[in-house]
Amino acid sequence: MGGEIFIGVRYIENNETKETLMLRWTNPFPHRFIHPTFLNQGKEFYKYISEAKKDNKDVPLLLDNVQNSEYGIILIDFIHRKIFSRNTYAAPGKFLLIYHSDMKDNINAIKQLLKRGMIKKVYGGIGKKDPVKGKNIPLDTFTKMLPDILKGKDMYRGFYNILLADNVFNIDEKGTFPNYNEVKKWMKRHGWTSEIDKTTFRDV
Repeated sequence: MGGEIFIGVRYIENNETKETLMLRWTNPFPHRFIHPTFLNQGKEFYKYISEAKKDNKDVPLLLDNVQNSEYGIILIDFIHRKIFSRNTYAAPGKFLLIYHSDMKDNINAIKQLLKRGMIKKVYGGIGKKDPVKGKNIPLDTFTKMLPDILKGKDMYRGFYNILLADNVFNIDEKGTFPNYNEVKKWMKRHGWTSEIDKTTFRDV
């Protein structure tokens, strides 16, 4: 299941600004993040929010509890379309597609992202016979490769790095634990109201 990471989302619902603050398992997050209806604050987004409440992971003061997080913090602002990420687990906006026996949902999500112009770059591939190993892959070529990746043909058993387009979210990302002053300034600049307690941060 992985470790736990703090995830905050700020969004508008029924003309009301909301902040939902969660302590969530790390492993599912990258997979959920590539769904277009998560990125567009649709079905997958609200499913993610409701799951947090059912699991009693909804925490009232996200930043008062950051010290208990194993991996750090990701703040997703759907109002300004910006993301602040200081975590040592995953880079928002970059998805590592790894072949496995049950990846139909991931492939379908990626197809939708490609169709909507929400992916800017794909590179990688480590299959022994992979013709695009370590190279940038044109998006039309990658689209044609998806059926074979899904089938798990030998030459496509590997990984592919998929980067979201810049216009999907503006992402401020560093693979490190959060710094109090940096997080506080970012939240204040974008109108977040969650409380902050400096003693809970690891200044790095």
